Amino acid sequence: MRVCKEAMSMVNVNAGCDQIGKRFLSERQPPALTSNEAPLTSEYRAENGGKIWPNTLCRLARPGIVRLVLEDGKAVLYHCADNSRMYHGSALSPIEFEVDDA
Repeated sequence: MRVCKEAMSMVNVNAGCDQIGKRFLSERQPPALTSNEAPLTSEYRAENGGKIWPNTLCRLARPGIVRLVLEDGKAVLYHCADNSRMYHGSALSPIEFEVDDA
C-alpha cells in the first residue's frame, strides 16, 4: 500500500485522466441525436442564426460527449460532435475560453 501511495504522489493523475479523456473523444463517433435531441441543437434553432455567442446559454445533449480541461491557463472544451464517422477522419475541434468565462 505504501508503494502505491508513493507512486501516486509522483504522478499528476489529473493530467493523465485528461489525456485519456481527450483520446477517447477523438476516437469516438459523433453522437447520433434522437428525434427529441435534434430540435434542441443550434443547427435547428432560428434565433442567432444557429451561432453560439459568449452570452448564449448552452446545455449538453447527453453526458459523455465533452470534457473540460484546464490547459496553459485556459479552459478548453473538447467534444466529439464534429468527429468524422471514419476512424480519425477529422481532428478534435476544441473550444477555448478564459478561465473566468468557464
